[in-house]
Amino acid sequence: MKRLLLAGLLSFGLLSTAQAETVRPYDSFGDLGSNFYTITPGVTTISLGDGTGPNPGGEFTVDKINGDATYNPYWSGFCVEYSEHFAYNENMEVYGISDYADDGGPPANSVDYLSDETRWLFAQFWTKDLFGVNGSGTTQLDGYYDNQANNAKYLQQAIWMLEDEITVNDQNWYYKSAKAAVLAGTAEGVARFDDVKVLNLYRQNLDSQGNPVKAQDQLVVIGDGLGESPEVPEPSSFAGLIGIFSVSLLGYGWRRKQQQVA
Repeated sequence: MKRLLLAGLLSFGLLSTAQAETVRPYDSFGDLGSNFYTITPGVTTISLGDGTGPNPGGEFTVDKINGDATYNPYWSGFCVEYSEHFAYNENMEVYGISDYADDGGPPANSVDYLSDETRWLFAQFWTKDLFGVNGSGTTQLDGYYDNQANNAKYLQQAIWMLEDEITVNDQNWYYKSAKAAVLAGTAEGVARFDDVKVLNLYRQNLDSQGNPVKAQDQLVVIGDGLGESPEVPEPSSFAGLIGIFSVSLLGYGWRRKQQQVA
């Protein structure tokens, strides 16, 4: 009976408290791509590769999802933590999709919520609308990808500064522009601002106490880009489904007992 109940709950997805999210990258022309990828905390693994830009930091590429490299790279992005690490091609578990870096920034062992400035920058990076900078830190009119190596370095550094991971250099153009946009109250007006999230990641190895080791959390944009999200039952609906399923099992057990008595 316990096995049957467990199997039934699993089939309804009632034992999972994490919600799957859709990731739909944009193509090189700034249009929504045709591919959708489902990321489920506690289930999905990703591995990262070394994208454009000098170490340390991004740009990183997502090369595998659940060990599959069919669409390598799936998308590219940046990390929000400076002091945590990972290895390229390491399968890391996505244990959360959140608004914060777990153990990110001072103080240690705390959650570090994303700044509006970081959301503003990464939303535009994702939609291919982010401006570029050249080696001296002045703006280019032709966008991020025209000087990608330098831009990746400055953008990663700006994200770390905005998330209190490294010392601020107020000459960083991305940092200054993000601060100005938030101060002017225009940051939330950019496309996909509210969809910027953090992939919270575990490494493959365990610490000396047998606990998962946290990796550098990565920025991502969730949703299909059309303002739609998959419908997920509310907690009350889950409870209702559990009740219905349990009553059904009790009825099934009672009928079997009556048949055996007869």
